[in-house]
Amino acid sequence: QNQLKDSLLAQTVQQSILCIQETFQELPFEVITEAVDLIARARRVYTFGMRESRALSQYAYGRLLTVRGDVFLYEGAYYGNVESLLSLTSDDVFIVYLFRRYTRQTLRLLELLKLRGVQVILITSPPVDAVARFATVLLPCRVDTNGIKNSYLGPVCLADYLCNAVAMVDTERTLSRMKESEAMFTRSETLND
Repeated sequence: QNQLKDSLLAQTVQQSILCIQETFQELPFEVITEAVDLIARARRVYTFGMRESRALSQYAYGRLLTVRGDVFLYEGAYYGNVESLLSLTSDDVFIVYLFRRYTRQTLRLLELLKLRGVQVILITSPPVDAVARFATVLLPCRVDTNGIKNSYLGPVCLADYLCNAVAMVDTERTLSRMKESEAMFTRSETLND
């Protein structure tokens, strides 16, 4: 039984690495660069995902928040609050994580964002035919491991890259933001107790 566990572990690791490799082999660098440019120039950046994609959305939010201001974890669609979309313009960017099975709420949100002219970076998995029309920039990621559950390490690595690349667009601003953030942590009474 230990051999079964070990082979399952090895297979899981190999399949996850393969998902990362295939994701970046299949994504044209120009498309990734376009996404970086949209994020760096945006007035505001929102991240969104439902079900398992929600964790990816939260991860991307946390990463981007460290390198630029005006990043938000969007939750309005969870509660049907379309009013929260009224202030959005084409100067805003939504990073939407959407993997099969698609949720109605996410598809509805994508339709509304398109109507408002909001830029959408859609991170999804092939086949993309059913959702490509919603994307300003489409970033397909490999997630299928032929196992019980998908591996989301491809999208996680992509979020890491996007964060690092956005930071490099204006390193002075990024370093200033990170220093200011560190100073706030240092002055925090809760951390010094």
